[in-house]
Amino acid sequence: RPAAPSPRMVLATAGGRVRAVPARRIGQIVGRLGAGRMRKGDDVDPAVGIDIAIEVGDDVEPGQRIAVVHARSEDDASAAVDAVSDAVEFGDASAREVIMSRVLLG
Repeated sequence: RPAAPSPRMVLATAGGRVRAVPARRIGQIVGRLGAGRMRKGDDVDPAVGIDIAIEVGDDVEPGQRIAVVHARSEDDASAAVDAVSDAVEFGDASAREVIMSRVLLG
């Protein structure tokens, strides 16, 4: 893809296990950067977007890169970094993992 002039890393502000990377919210953030159409006829900018570097279930340390935002301006990049940071959910082992451990291990 063409290079955006303002790439910015998104760093984890806390550590823990990734519990959610909400696709709808990430898609809305990418749309606000200009990578998608909000209305028929809108232009699409192929240089902007977000590269997600984590998956649900990953263990993340504070300061670890969780994504890279590619934006046309510093203001757009800053807003997207904040939005991605807010969207990604961290926590301890999920209730499902605890239940599965108890079922499998007794």
